[in-house]
Amino acid sequence: MPELNFKSLLDSVRRQESSTDRYHDGPTKDLPIVNPRSGARGPYQVVPGPAMEPGYGEFGAKSVFDIAEGLFPGKKFDRTEQSARDLLDIPEVNEAYASTYLQAMIDRFDGNVDQALSAYNYGPPATLNADRKYQNVPPETQRYIDNIRQFYNQATGGGNYGITMSPRPQMRPKGPPPPAAPPTSLYPQMRPKGLLG
Repeated sequence: MPELNFKSLLDSVRRQESSTDRYHDGPTKDLPIVNPRSGARGPYQVVPGPAMEPGYGEFGAKSVFDIAEGLFPGKKFDRTEQSARDLLDIPEVNEAYASTYLQAMIDRFDGNVDQALSAYNYGPPATLNADRKYQNVPPETQRYIDNIRQFYNQATGGGNYGITMSPRPQMRPKGPPPPAAPPTSLYPQMRPKGLLG
């Protein structure tokens, strides 16, 4: 089984989470810092509420406050949702939180990267309720897993990350991009101006 390149996996998650152009062969375009529908923030689209108390401490997950206090020794942060939002707007804190949480999900799901990605996107309880099966998670989460796998394969020269839950890797479609997602998509197509002041 190939060795997991965690940095490439994390970069692939960032590319998926912060891109409005996920299905095109060209360069990706960054989303706004705040998703107006979910409130997710930063390049890894972390939602402040769950980041305050992520659970799964036995697998190494930490709150955004603990992450920030580790990055900025001697500094203490208010344990409020506004403070969590402000901290997640700092790219280094956002990435450190995402990295720690993703690693905790990989550990929680016994090294199964696809299940960990499903948990990162769909939530750990929902992934468990789906019996950890690819076909039981929503199509949006299936596309999420497939896209990250493709980005990972591109970043590692075609190397796959081993244990998976998806039936097989999918190749990125060639040709023109598919039509824009309908307005009901979970991913915003435009960033609102002035959300952060």
